[in-house]
Amino acid sequence: IDKIDVIVAQRRDNLRYLNEMLDMGWYKDIEKEHSSPHCFPIFAETPVQRDLKLMELEDKGIEARKLMACIPNKEQCPAYAEHEGIFPNAERFGSLGYYVPVHHLLSDEQLQYMAHALA
Repeated sequence: IDKIDVIVAQRRDNLRYLNEMLDMGWYKDIEKEHSSPHCFPIFAETPVQRDLKLMELEDKGIEARKLMACIPNKEQCPAYAEHEGIFPNAERFGSLGYYVPVHHLLSDEQLQYMAHALA
């Protein structure tokens, strides 16, 4: 608890760095947020491109995960197929999104390596 302000500030700095390096335009007013960012979201053009990028990042030793993988879809739960289309935005995020971490233990070199791998 004593270090929370330092940890949150570092996470925000890491998020800001990736945002600038990747020219994404996310988090323009991060200072107004009342939470600690845990990841940097990215969206692929297609689910196949997302999955290929996730494999590429894994090969490069970069942790990355599907964004909102908990959203049910046909791929994860065939029984959900009959409900497809009820939450189109969530389904889109779930099928195209992935993220990389911005935790406070990342070094400048690791952030730079990640940014180049994502570009």
